[in-house]
Amino acid sequence: MTPLVFALLAAAGASAAPAFEVSGSVALAGEDALDVRVDLANHGGDSGAVAVVGELAGHYDEATVTAIDAGGTGSAHLRFPRDAGRPGMYPVVLRLDFSPRVAPAGGVVPESRRAFLLLSLGASAPPAVRITVPEVLLADRVLLPVTLQSADATAHRVRLRVLGPRGLNAERARDEVDVPATGRVTVEVPLLRGSVPRGSRQGVLIVAETLDGELARTSTAVTTVEVEQDPAWLPSLRVPLVLVGLLLLVAAGVIEWRHLRPPRRAPVDPAS
Repeated sequence: MTPLVFALLAAAGASAAPAFEVSGSVALAGEDALDVRVDLANHGGDSGAVAVVGELAGHYDEATVTAIDAGGTGSAHLRFPRDAGRPGMYPVVLRLDFSPRVAPAGGVVPESRRAFLLLSLGASAPPAVRITVPEVLLADRVLLPVTLQSADATAHRVRLRVLGPRGLNAERARDEVDVPATGRVTVEVPLLRGSVPRGSRQGVLIVAETLDGELARTSTAVTTVEVEQDPAWLPSLRVPLVLVGLLLLVAAGVIEWRHLRPPRRAPVDPAS
């Protein structure tokens, strides 16, 4: 087993919001279990308790880290079965749910972030495919195009997962995709807005794991979804905007009429 590689998907927020850097390590816990330690370093504002939910090879565990001060650290321990099937590189997919310790004006809005750790079990294998995914703008539903390309000129069958924070859901959270030896294949995954705040930027994690071959191989990519501002204020301005438009039309008509009407002639004096 090797140390874990980490990444955190952050989203834009207020400067006082917690902002976590994630790292980790792994150790044996008896003969049949792995203990994955998830370390959180808070580079933002004070945080309340952080719920850490993790998944490895279809097995789930969760733990809670007590409140973490700004500049402080905390750790969670997750337990998973040791036998993952094949040797190779596996993702430990994480979701962090937390809130600021001090409620801002208007109340607390719980936040959620995705993160992942890469764990080498028995062998280290390079990614089998390359993932290309753009940033997208989301109102309520949008198609996220995920493009896959073989990294070794060999055809692969992969399990593709698109994972967002709580409140941003993929309509098809996982797909099995055949990636050709040459060329590209694109899968469009619908994203649905749930409870994520409007006007926010949310991180989305894409994971592709090989289903073929003797070694498990994992590819990852991240992208950002920009959630549109709340359009609810537009209906309330509809009537005033219509009235302003009508007044402008009337004013333009009056100006045009004054410009086109013939000039008034001065009366002729008969005595002249």
